[in-house]
Amino acid sequence: MNAHVKPDDLIDPAEARLRASRERLKQRLSPRTASQASEHEEAQGGDMSPSEMFDTVVKPATEEIVRRYPVRSLAAATAVGALAVRIRPWQGLIGSIIATTLIRKGSTVAAAWAMDKAADALEPQPGQRPPR
Repeated sequence: MNAHVKPDDLIDPAEARLRASRERLKQRLSPRTASQASEHEEAQGGDMSPSEMFDTVVKPATEEIVRRYPVRSLAAATAVGALAVRIRPWQGLIGSIIATTLIRKGSTVAAAWAMDKAADALEPQPGQRPPR
């Protein structure tokens, strides 16, 4: 056996998620003073713009769901896309605003992801010579 392996090194991702979930529950259930509770509520939802709300709430939750259930997420995205094509929500004014916002946000996220992947591909791996 390897004597240098620590017990913390053997924790699998499911166990880490469980520990993090328990810690969040402990924090939420612990008694707080009224001033701490109001500060927490302001920090959670105060005057957030829709873009900030998306970045802090929706995006991390969506990334976690897609990471855990990639096939289901792809099936759901396909179904939503087919439904959108079928009912054509972009034909009305409100639908066009929503569609434009979703397309803009989606293209921004896709471009950022592509740039990250390109940057990762250009970085030399350990033991590799950098490209000339």
